[in-house]
Amino acid sequence: MAERMYGHYCGLAYALDLVGERWSLLLVRELLTGPKRNRDLIQRLPGLGSTVLAKRLKHLTKHGLIRLERQPPPSSANAYVLTEKARALEPLLIALAQWGLAHLGPEENLMHVAPGAAILAMQANIESDAFAGIDEVYEVRISSDVFHLRTNQGMPISALGPAPHADCILRADSDTFSAILSGQVAAASAARQGLLRLSGKPDARHRCLALLDFAPLRQGSRLPMVDLTGSRLRRMARSPAEDASRSW
Repeated sequence: MAERMYGHYCGLAYALDLVGERWSLLLVRELLTGPKRNRDLIQRLPGLGSTVLAKRLKHLTKHGLIRLERQPPPSSANAYVLTEKARALEPLLIALAQWGLAHLGPEENLMHVAPGAAILAMQANIESDAFAGIDEVYEVRISSDVFHLRTNQGMPISALGPAPHADCILRADSDTFSAILSGQVAAASAARQGLLRLSGKPDARHRCLALLDFAPLRQGSRLPMVDLTGSRLRRMARSPAEDASRSW
């Protein structure tokens, strides 16, 4: 069956041709944290069937967004990894997550919170100004899932698994994290009740806890961390004399 394409000479249309199908961006989200096998992706994305997964993986591979690689021992299994072309989507996914969290209301019966969703939510909540000059690593343990997030001077870098030298370790069960993410309970309140536990350096604990305060993001009072238009706007704000004097 031929692929359905928009057939428009448009950057947005081309991007949607590649990653606009259902599940495609969520597959990219999960692969951002490291290699995954088919069964890993099925497990992390409830509702995704094996037939659809096979189609999406074939499409993403064909267009150079993912590739199958044999992993080093002790695994030695074949797993899908993102190419650099796909990794360039990360700031766009963070920006989309910021927009989505600003409009995602609380749910009485919250749907599944995948590890990739938890990581992306925390990445989306990093304010570059507040984390300027901060290079810390936070290890997050949500039930049996473990990942870590490095602020890296305000730019978030994430990966699955424990951190070798974490500045702060956060522990919570999945129900507690879901309640925090949906706004049903504040992270500080969960910490006071012992539902959320933090250990490590005091300043790092404070900043890690702040990443779980999604209220400003949901209320639209926080500017997106990823400003994809800033450089363009600065160019537009320059005077004609400045532009004439600049060598491009």
